[in-house]
Amino acid sequence: MTDVRTSPAGQNVSSLAIVSADQVTIMGDGTAENPLRAATADVSSGDFTANFAADTPVLGNAMRFTADVVRLATASGTKVQAAVVGLVVEFLGGSSVRCRFRGPVELTTAEWDIITGETGGLTVSEVYYLSDNSGVNAGELSVDPGSLIVQIGVALNATTMLVGLPAVPAEDL
Repeated sequence: MTDVRTSPAGQNVSSLAIVSADQVTIMGDGTAENPLRAATADVSSGDFTANFAADTPVLGNAMRFTADVVRLATASGTKVQAAVVGLVVEFLGGSSVRCRFRGPVELTTAEWDIITGETGGLTVSEVYYLSDNSGVNAGELSVDPGSLIVQIGVALNATTMLVGLPAVPAEDL
């Protein structure tokens, strides 16, 4: 369930495959670092639901899978920690969230400001990457690539980002 893509540096990199059927998404590539796992998915909208552990995300946070839960992603860690599978778009109660891996993500300018550190929302036509922030600021986005280059999406306007994941972490060479 793995395909190979070329990184910006020209290296071949295995990507995490997402295969969807009957509203269940199978994620991972079967390796020890990225075991196969399932999440409920709305294939038509590019959404899936999952529980989060330890981290408390905010809307727009970039999330990665660890075992059967999502956690905040960071470009300053390992490729596994930077393997973004979706952005949080809704809290479903308890420790459950809905994440979007494909399509438009619309948040208020104030919500995007928390995630990007900018003011006034997203900058139109800018490409956004996973940031190097970790700890309480993990899962944030930036217009500057982190230590691992993980492209998340492009801003359509101040409140909408077009997301295309899974993101393939590539080394900044």
